[in-house]
Amino acid sequence: MRAQLSALAEKAAYRQLSNADMFPLCLANGMSPSVLCDGIALDLAERYFAGSIDWRSADAAMTHLLEWAYGDDGHGLPNFAWSVYSAFTLGEDRHDGQPADAAADYFCLPLLRHAYITYCAGHPCPPR
Repeated sequence: MRAQLSALAEKAAYRQLSNADMFPLCLANGMSPSVLCDGIALDLAERYFAGSIDWRSADAAMTHLLEWAYGDDGHGLPNFAWSVYSAFTLGEDRHDGQPADAAADYFCLPLLRHAYITYCAGHPCPPR
């Protein structure tokens, strides 16, 4: 299952997701689209923390996940996936208090860590 989530997250980094990408995994694992969205967001957050995906790719993946989640079927993003999306989106622009030479994850990383810790407090997450 983890490999399938990573494959979807990797695909989302480069292109829009479709129902054909998402629903077979939901059906095969008996999960809702919301649980799948959280799983993809969790995979992206963990891979970002580990340095195996860069900010730009993770941001693109979360944007593509959001576009799918609010597409024609309108499932929306659950709270955790929304928090991960919001954390990456924050890095798209410069903000007050952000040093001129700061990386895109200057504000993103603390918010992402907070979302991860909060989510893992109520869900089984691997130890970090």
